[in-house]
Amino acid sequence: MQFAELLSEMGINEAETLERFGGIQMLLEKMLKNFLDDQNFAGLKEAVEQGDAEAAEHAAHTLKGMCGNLGMAELSRLNADFVDRLRGGDASGMKEDLAGIAREYERIVGLLKSYYKV
Repeated sequence: MQFAELLSEMGINEAETLERFGGIQMLLEKMLKNFLDDQNFAGLKEAVEQGDAEAAEHAAHTLKGMCGNLGMAELSRLNADFVDRLRGGDASGMKEDLAGIAREYERIVGLLKSYYKV
């Protein structure tokens, strides 16, 4: 799989995202690989399992920003919606929201692991 194909499969707008990285493809590739080691999703999952809305909101907000910078629009949007609900005082659907986030996160991670052969 070529890098452009990976980005397409992930739903990343290549031109917009590369522009954020100064047109340096190697930098974007490095940051996408580093995403595999990021612990924010694990922190989000743990916070939701413990019913800790404040910690969940913090982890989701961080994940939202990171995904947005990397061009992962859908994963960023899912986290943004989750953060908005929590900030609005609605923590009742945390587990359901996490399930949707987890599906997209796992899809993205699967593509990255396949591309980087890890």
